[in-house]
Amino acid sequence: MQPQQRFGPQRKEEKAKKFSLNLASFNAQSLLDTESSYNDGDRLPRANLLRSQMVDVHMVGVQEARTPPGTRQVAGWFVFSSGCSKSSRNASIGGIELWVNLECPFSVGGDRELKLQAAHFTIVHSADRIMVINIDAPFLILRVIIAHGPSFEKRSKLADEARLKQIRQWWDDLAAFKSAGRDNVVLIDANARIGSVHSHCVGGEGFAEVENEVGGIVHSVLSNNDFAAPATLVKQSGSQHTWVSPSGVKHRIDYVFVPTEWLSSVVEASTLSDIELLANGVDHITVSVKVEVDVAKNETARTWPAFRPDPRFLRDHGSRQTFLQA
Repeated sequence: MQPQQRFGPQRKEEKAKKFSLNLASFNAQSLLDTESSYNDGDRLPRANLLRSQMVDVHMVGVQEARTPPGTRQVAGWFVFSSGCSKSSRNASIGGIELWVNLECPFSVGGDRELKLQAAHFTIVHSADRIMVINIDAPFLILRVIIAHGPSFEKRSKLADEARLKQIRQWWDDLAAFKSAGRDNVVLIDANARIGSVHSHCVGGEGFAEVENEVGGIVHSVLSNNDFAAPATLVKQSGSQHTWVSPSGVKHRIDYVFVPTEWLSSVVEASTLSDIELLANGVDHITVSVKVEVDVAKNETARTWPAFRPDPRFLRDHGSRQTFLQA
């Protein structure tokens, strides 16, 4: 668990009639650029490709980024990276990122357009398979959990029981990050199939699949923590699978989970199949959920207290510049 880091000063903002959020999740396989990224002179590195194809998305949770830890800016986006781990052969594996669009307004009908700033974000927890970040912006008191769920392959009864116990504990640990004083959203490669068993939080819309063992665990966690999977509850058009296995079988394992009370505010739940990062073949497909939430007519944004920046954060030149420009 890292110490909390707040990226810049807080200030008072004005009124708005509603806020609109477009949230996405994407297993990128890697955001590290390789020689193949530059075979075509007109093509941009993967990170630039990602941001250029998501201009109307406010936040993107990325799994398997395989990038170093830290923060950086990429042409109008602020990026938080957990860092990756290393395999026995020293290859980069895992790694979580949150991409924040600094140029796309999230307010509708206010005194002026409100946009996300680095100042609004506080890192709560950072590891190579899960990252937790608080957002304290006008009208947006959120906790965003970006995660990559463990996979499951059947082997023997004894081995399966032990593995499922581990997976159940992992999901319980994720649920423990839910903040009671905030709205919570999860951007995740869940490695789970749901859709055949219905409840208030999971339905049969989209690319519904037979709920597998991990799907049952996920369904239980959603139900017990007031999360919902809009992709299973909102009518959609076209194919809604999110992953293609090496053998060519399509599945839906990537999700944006939102509070159940947001369901009436969901405008759209979709897959963004045209996102291209120059990967070798199709693997994961980006998923997104758009919500529009009304704000009380006379509600004003809260004023955040002044804070003292962490000296360790300011020692880094890039972070110091971000702080000064926030």
